[in-house]
Amino acid sequence: MTNLASEEAGAMKAPAVSLMTEAQGFELSKFRNGFPWHYDSLSSRYIRSQDSVYSIWIPLDKVDVERGGGGMAYVPENVLSAKANFQLSSMLSLKMARGESLDEIAAPLSQIFSTPSLLTGFMEEHKEEDDFEPGDAFFFTKSAWHRSSPLKTEGPDFRLAVTIRFLDWRSRLDRIMFDGEAESGGGVGMGTDWGRPEQTTYGAQFTDIANGGEIRNSRHCGVII
Repeated sequence: MTNLASEEAGAMKAPAVSLMTEAQGFELSKFRNGFPWHYDSLSSRYIRSQDSVYSIWIPLDKVDVERGGGGMAYVPENVLSAKANFQLSSMLSLKMARGESLDEIAAPLSQIFSTPSLLTGFMEEHKEEDDFEPGDAFFFTKSAWHRSSPLKTEGPDFRLAVTIRFLDWRSRLDRIMFDGEAESGGGVGMGTDWGRPEQTTYGAQFTDIANGGEIRNSRHCGVII
């Protein structure tokens, strides 16, 4: 089974040729609740807002929504999409590059996208969650709003999952977007400044191509599938 968070269920398809960018492992426990509502800005901030990124989330343990929790809550993109947030990030990153202040727009954006807020309440109202058996996967775009679902008291103590990301091979480097997102920890599109991350990010390695260059032309681009 492959679950979809697309604009039209069953209609979302990755491009025929993709770049495998990164794979990450996540462990959820009853003492670690995972991520609140978000979209994949941190994993997509080095490319243009219109370029596509696809993620496959694979739980390595059974997920029973009603009895155990620990799954993935999401809002279908025909209900609410984060596409506009990537466009905002692009515009605000350009303002940052020009040395212009973001204070006037950052405060209201931060209020809209804070957790909890009226917007996250709307997400909770329209969220969907699915049961997973080992081998099932959740396939979604960078602009799908999603969050971790906490493990319930009567559920398992831990839940392991792996996320693998794929990039449309026509994607191009956007250094201005990367710099804006890097300075804000991925929060510029939501008017939030979480600070520059200490760890090295995937997008930081593309030093051998110019701004606007195709990611596939970098020796660091990853596996072409």
